[in-house]
Amino acid sequence: MILAAVVRLRLLGVPLERDEGEFAYMGQLLLQGIPPYAEAYNMKMPGIYAAYALIMAAFGQTCAGIRLGLLFVHAATTAVLFLLAKRLLGTRAALVSVCSFVMVSLSQSVLGAFAQAEHFVILCSVAGLFLLIRSRGTLFAGALLLGTGFLMKQHGAAFIAMGAFILGRRLKEPRACAVFLCGVILPFALTCLILALAGVFSRFWFWTFTYAYEYATATSLREALLTLADRLPALVSTTWPWWVLAGFGAASLLQDKKLRPAAPFLAAFLGFSVLSILPGFYFTRHYFLLLLPAAALLAGAGFVSRPALAIALLLLASARFLWAERDYLFRWDPATVSRMTYGENPFPETVAVAKYIEANTSPRDCVAVIGSEPEIYFYSKRRSCTGYIYAYPLMESHPYALQMQKDMIREIEARAPKILVFVAVPNSWARTERSETLLLRWLEDYEKGYEQVGLVKMAPPLWISILKRKAP
Repeated sequence: MILAAVVRLRLLGVPLERDEGEFAYMGQLLLQGIPPYAEAYNMKMPGIYAAYALIMAAFGQTCAGIRLGLLFVHAATTAVLFLLAKRLLGTRAALVSVCSFVMVSLSQSVLGAFAQAEHFVILCSVAGLFLLIRSRGTLFAGALLLGTGFLMKQHGAAFIAMGAFILGRRLKEPRACAVFLCGVILPFALTCLILALAGVFSRFWFWTFTYAYEYATATSLREALLTLADRLPALVSTTWPWWVLAGFGAASLLQDKKLRPAAPFLAAFLGFSVLSILPGFYFTRHYFLLLLPAAALLAGAGFVSRPALAIALLLLASARFLWAERDYLFRWDPATVSRMTYGENPFPETVAVAKYIEANTSPRDCVAVIGSEPEIYFYSKRRSCTGYIYAYPLMESHPYALQMQKDMIREIEARAPKILVFVAVPNSWARTERSETLLLRWLEDYEKGYEQVGLVKMAPPLWISILKRKAP
């Protein structure tokens, strides 16, 4: 944990990537009293926006404040995972589990330095599952935490199902089932009520369920398998001895009598964790953070079965990880970490763009970013004149794409932003041959009312253009 804290403190200044930029901007609006989905739209659940708002209220509305908040979230997850592993496997095995978790969850292979929603899901889920098995008196609190994990991201529903599995095995009384259901449902019900009172419930439901369904069903099984095959080597390249240890622990569940009491929980946890990364079949690297608590417990199970072999694999895994990722952990400056992790994505450049906007606009001015870089709004402390802070939904093949483009055009024209930013980076668009092009054709004419005042050049032919509205 000390090693993780040292690395995370060194990387406090790493620029936000676009998911973090979205969470931070939405959290910033929330701190100003503006509810989610009122002035910015996306399919993420509102719990992550509230979590970011709390972090920024405590540590400041900066990259460093957000990453400091992640440090404490990660430490809390580690502590709760230790308690869960200790209860299931004993103290020494729990130490193996948390050493494994800290190492792999920090890895660049799973984007461990970035405050993704998955970090918040696993904190709520691990804590909730621990309270469920601790005693009947903590059943309601555990259910509340599992319900909160779903509010962080839809993938948290898999761990609610895990909670139901535990309940079915340990507490078969109708009263316990009712307590569990009330606890799980309460966070979502309260959220729906709050959003309804704020007048944004219909938009919340469209983005987080209606559109999210289209997003989650857009990938075919063949595409999913190709994506998984492409990403697995990078996922395990620097931590493969640890995954071997987790696999050995999984095999030991079937053979070692010492593991029989814990085997149902560990096997179910692994199964539901795998389910949590399947929605959409996108297999983005940070999705695999959801697997790590279960895999860490399996590493501890491997220690229970064969202590010497487990320690040897853990030492090998630690040495391999520290050596293979030494530049990322100890050498690269924050901007280099961003570039080496995300390639041509313009995350370091958006910092400079936002500084220009903040220096050349007033807090009353609104801005439009044509692309998918919501971090610009957060850095510049300026509001978007459109709720479409991502270009992705507009470029995807679903029934709502064309109407979304029309709505974005209407919102921009209605508010006439003082600054228009165009991001000429393919990763900020994810445009395909099937994408609607109305927005791009409209932009060619609309930008004639603006003059270029800034240009951020990247690797050719990538660039970001800053345009200022011409005087009447």
